[in-house]
Amino acid sequence: MKQLTYLSFAALLIAGTFGVDQVHAQSGRRYNGPRVDYDFQNSPPARFSNCEAFERNNQPTHLKVCQFAFAEARRMADVFAGQEGRIEGYHRGYAWGLNQGIDKNISNIGEMRRGASELRFYEHKLSVADEMGIDKAEKDATPLAAQEVRSRFNSAVDSGSAPNDRFQVPQSFYEGERNAFERFVGKVPTVQDVIRRDRYNGQLIVYRDFDRTYRDAPPVRRRVVDMYSNDGVYRPVFNRYDTPDEIMRLWLNRRIDAYTRYDRLNQGAPTNADGSLITNFQDLFQSIFTKAYMHQARYSFSRNFNEGLDLGFWHGEDIGLEVGAEVARARGLQDAFDQEFRVRSINSYKDQFHRSFADSFQATFADYSNNSKLSIELIELIGEDSDGIIQPGEKLKMKFKVVNAGGKGSDLRIQAQGDIVNGSTETKSIAALKSGVFTTGLIATVDPRLGNRARANIILNVNGMTDSIGTNVSFLVQMTAQSASLNALRGSALINVTAENVATVTTPRAVKATVTINGKTFEATGTTLEPGQVQKLVIDVQGLDPYALITSNISGNLELKLGDQQIEARNIRLQSNNTTADSIEYFDLLANSKGVVPAGIGAGTQTQKVLEYVASINDIETTRNSGRGGKNMYKKEASSTVVGKIRDTKVKREQTQEAKGHYARLGNILMKAKDKFKSFLGIAPKRKHYTKIVEEIINN
Repeated sequence: MKQLTYLSFAALLIAGTFGVDQVHAQSGRRYNGPRVDYDFQNSPPARFSNCEAFERNNQPTHLKVCQFAFAEARRMADVFAGQEGRIEGYHRGYAWGLNQGIDKNISNIGEMRRGASELRFYEHKLSVADEMGIDKAEKDATPLAAQEVRSRFNSAVDSGSAPNDRFQVPQSFYEGERNAFERFVGKVPTVQDVIRRDRYNGQLIVYRDFDRTYRDAPPVRRRVVDMYSNDGVYRPVFNRYDTPDEIMRLWLNRRIDAYTRYDRLNQGAPTNADGSLITNFQDLFQSIFTKAYMHQARYSFSRNFNEGLDLGFWHGEDIGLEVGAEVARARGLQDAFDQEFRVRSINSYKDQFHRSFADSFQATFADYSNNSKLSIELIELIGEDSDGIIQPGEKLKMKFKVVNAGGKGSDLRIQAQGDIVNGSTETKSIAALKSGVFTTGLIATVDPRLGNRARANIILNVNGMTDSIGTNVSFLVQMTAQSASLNALRGSALINVTAENVATVTTPRAVKATVTINGKTFEATGTTLEPGQVQKLVIDVQGLDPYALITSNISGNLELKLGDQQIEARNIRLQSNNTTADSIEYFDLLANSKGVVPAGIGAGTQTQKVLEYVASINDIETTRNSGRGGKNMYKKEASSTVVGKIRDTKVKREQTQEAKGHYARLGNILMKAKDKFKSFLGIAPKRKHYTKIVEEIINN
């Protein structure tokens, strides 16, 4: 009973401090949130009768132990379970009250008006609105007025009349600056921002009178910020007070004043002959204790939970009202600030727009009236030769237009720039409010270093203003196509060149195509070409080395000329399209003394070189096909192999005795490759068929 009084006093002390009546909040006097989903025991438990049996059986020691255990269990239930209930109930009520208080005041008109009344302290921030309205008006009105003046003067060009200097300020629209508070003062604090402030950082008041008899402190001590949520519902913890084994462990570990008596329970207790206790009174104590605790704990938890629920709601609501009011005041200030800022920026804009438009119009009108205002356009480049093209090194004229929209005439200083050389300067003039088209003399020369089909950028400069034209430069004739027809075995080629006159005049000289290979020049000469005429030239090239054409390539320099003037040059490369077939055929011709051999090279030397080359091609092929797997091409596709092609070439014509000797030498070299072919279980089908083909090459 003493412990019950202590707990009640602790709860009443907190409640009394704030002047609140003690009620079961689940009945709804203060707490008005969702019901707690828990089986509360709101009526005191029935009489604990476990000790009565010991009294009936005249077991005084057992009875005393039982009464001792019941008293300690009840005390712990009242203190421990009751305190758990009070804290968890307080948490539940506080969270809901905090949420409700915030909701009540966060849109409170009175609080928002209080916030708005603080606007007088922000004049230094509101003055920015005047500056912004002025700046915006100047940015809008100044170019608008200047454009109006320019339009009037441009319309007066070549009209014979002067522009009108009267004006009317046009209508303007400016919606004012928005979100000014956030931009120039700061963001309106959210609920979370407010409850994180230092004054709300202390622990909840429910922990102040925490009874440490059975544990040192709550596992978590919550602050205001911990209790806020969108739905305002705190989910209580119900399982910290009703686990018998855990409760017994807590009681034994605390070593409270009653523990000394518990420690002596078995002193002098009756024992059996073997010295063991007839009754272990400590075990009896623990058994009675856990039953008695569970008998009392739910009621203690429930009663204190409901008291804490009501008190927590009241405290939470008070804080919530305070937090909500602070947010409402901030919002009220924000709304008032934004409205005032917008109105002031609009008003300053209107006043400044008229002034800025008038100032800009008058200043721009005076500027145009008292100065020349030139614009230029490069219309055309005119070549000296009048042949429809612009050639590298050709002198140029420039045709251009000048518009003077100003009230004063001007001299024109004209220059050519860009991809030119030998540029000169010319001068002309233009009157006020006039336009004119001018053509210079031969003012510059196209850079002769530009090649045929190059892109030239020619720039007109008039009094520092520039305009440009990009143009293709070209000679009278262009090489529009080229091709080659090669006979590698004969060492000859036909080089085909297509020439076209791209100008509007006949070429003064005949076209000519040349190709230079290894220091020797071959040429084909055409005729003069009419405008647009196309002519094909064929260069006959002889005396090339077939071996070089087959095994690598021969390069040369192809040129198109107009008389002796080089028009265009290109590198060409000649080489066989089928090195295997051509090398075998060339070997056969050499073996039979019919092959073309370049001057300075002996026939025997050439034959040996080709023989070695053919053998090297075969060496590559046999290496690639030497594995046991894969298709046996020497059986199924013999004619596609190197040795098959050699054999077929040999047998398709009658061979001289000397040629047979060359084939035999080649065959003996080819035979060495048979050892590359791998066998499996002593069988090598590829080797067998390869050897058969080579034997046909060797044998006469």
